[in-house]
Amino acid sequence: MPVLQGDASAFRLPEVLTFLSTTRKSGTLTFVRGAKEVRLFFQDGALVYAASNQEHFRLGAILLRKKKITREQRDRIDAVMQRDGGQFGQVSVQSGLMTGAELRDSLKVQVSEIVYDAFVWDGGTFSFVQETSLPAHAVTIAIDLANLIMEGARRIEEWEQCLTLLPDRSMIFRVVATPRDEKITLTAEEWKILFMINGQRTIQELCDDSEDDPFHVYRLLYGLRANKL
Repeated sequence: MPVLQGDASAFRLPEVLTFLSTTRKSGTLTFVRGAKEVRLFFQDGALVYAASNQEHFRLGAILLRKKKITREQRDRIDAVMQRDGGQFGQVSVQSGLMTGAELRDSLKVQVSEIVYDAFVWDGGTFSFVQETSLPAHAVTIAIDLANLIMEGARRIEEWEQCLTLLPDRSMIFRVVATPRDEKITLTAEEWKILFMINGQRTIQELCDDSEDDPFHVYRLLYGLRANKL
C-alpha cells in the first residue's frame, strides 16, 4: 500500500523529493504520466537508483548520445546481452569498454537525466511505498539530491519559458529555402533536429522521434527559429 500518493500537478516532483530526503525515507517512488513511468529508489532519504520505461533513457542510448561510445560498440554490447543476459553497464565493464568508476559516473548521468525529464512533465500521478525492490543486477550510486533538485527547479522555470515561446505542440515547422545569414554555425544536435524538420512533423512528434529529451528539443527548436532557419 502506498504511504504517500497524489497528483503531480498539485505537488511538483522537487517538493516530493525534498520531503523524502528530509524525512530520510526508504522505499520506491513511482511517477506516471500516460505511458511514461519512472521509478526512483531511496535508502534513508538518499536517491540510489532510477529506472524509466522510455527507450532513450537506457544507459546505452545515453552513452551514445553523450558520444561516450560508438553505435558499433553499443550494438556489440546489445548482442552480448541478448545472447548471455546481464545489464549494459556490467557487460561494458566486463568487455573493457569502461571502468567501474566510469560506469558509476555514467549511472549518475542516467539517473539525473531520468529525473530531469520527469521534472518537466505536465501532470501525472505519484505514489511512494516503503519497500525498495531494486531490479536485478542494479548498481546503486550516491546522488547529490540537493543539487539535483536545484537544477530540476531551474529546468522547470526554463521549461515554462519554452512553453510560453512555443505554446502549440501541434505547430509544424519547415526549413527555409534560403537562410538570410550564410555564416550560421550549427552544433551537431541542431543539425540533427534541422534534418528532422520536414514540414510534416509537429513539435510533439519531433520530441517523440528525437533521441533527446523534450526540454532540449524545445531549446534547439527555439534557437533554430531565432536564427530564422
